[in-house]
Amino acid sequence: MFQVSLGYMMREEQFKDYVREVDEDRRKAKERQSRRTSRLARAVATAPLALVLLIARAIIFRHSL
Repeated sequence: MFQVSLGYMMREEQFKDYVREVDEDRRKAKERQSRRTSRLARAVATAPLALVLLIARAIIFRHSL
């Protein structure tokens, strides 16, 4: 039996399962965060290109008038 911080008694197997679940949750949260960050980085990286294309399109349109 293990004494857990909340004063809850657990068997060793239960405690190992609990620790495994907590580690899994942390890993999933990290993955979600990194996906979110990479999505943001991609958006920031493509924004200047989109702006250049928009300006080029406006210039071409203006010259075609």
